[in-house]
Amino acid sequence: MPKCDLKTRYIPATFAWTLLLGTTSLFFYFPCQYYLYKYPWVPAYQGVITFFVLANFTLATFMDPGVIPKAPPDEDREDDFRAPLYRSVEINGITV
Repeated sequence: MPKCDLKTRYIPATFAWTLLLGTTSLFFYFPCQYYLYKYPWVPAYQGVITFFVLANFTLATFMDPGVIPKAPPDEDREDDFRAPLYRSVEINGITV
């Protein structure tokens, strides 16, 4: 599997960060001027949400996802295929 060049790896992240920060700053500049005087709780609430979005986006961008190990080949053999597929239960003297 070929590896990505350093430039092509950072292009999607840079585009996503630019889009996120650009639209957020446009929201805080244009609509928030109206909301600040009429509904002052809206910019405060939006600021808290923006903080959590940026924190999670930062973690998703810069954290190593790790490696999920493959299952061993004998994992399927550990299942007990000789177990019965049904169970007989007696209810009021009748076997079901």
